[in-house]
Amino acid sequence: MQSVQKDITFRDHTLVIGRTRTGKTYGVKNTLARMPEPVFFINTQYEDLLKYITATCNTSWNLIRKVLRNHELRGHNKINYEPGNVPANRDQELTALITAMFKTTWPRRIYVVIDEVHLFKQKPLEQIQRIATGGLRYNINGIFISQRPALVDNTIMTQAQKFVIYKNSMEDDYLRRYGLPAEEIKNRLVNAPDYSYVEYDFIGVTGPFKVK
Repeated sequence: MQSVQKDITFRDHTLVIGRTRTGKTYGVKNTLARMPEPVFFINTQYEDLLKYITATCNTSWNLIRKVLRNHELRGHNKINYEPGNVPANRDQELTALITAMFKTTWPRRIYVVIDEVHLFKQKPLEQIQRIATGGLRYNINGIFISQRPALVDNTIMTQAQKFVIYKNSMEDDYLRRYGLPAEEIKNRLVNAPDYSYVEYDFIGVTGPFKVK
């Protein structure tokens, strides 16, 4: 099936799934780079985010917040946050960052992207669940990326208003449990070119598409 070139359409909280190297992160980062809204991308896989401003645990939250809130930085209000590679430290960083985000007034929508969201447990997961259940009231929209939907927390799955699906591995039964038409999704992607995806919003499946 031929893929149409189109940026991803995000709707409130969005879950992006697909196996490794299918284009999940590529599609999200490139689409968001072309959007005016600020982005805080928690880059657990240390992907190449050239169009984003890199921050680490050594970057002050005040500086990160200033970049994200500055309306004059249109197109340059994207933060690539690279956490430490020690899981315990990474979890502490994520917990502190999301806590700080909820203490900040966001005058317009901000996208918080969490790559490989299934990796997080306990305290950081509680904060991610907080985004999923209460973030919209604070203008915080979550974009959750995972190669293992069967390991994604139930709260994140049920609070997602949109699914962006690349080719995935043997987890159709799990997707069906959440009401996704797995067979139609598979049929649309089976012969689609590499880096193709479909979108599902509980109304219907559209695609396949490819992000430029």
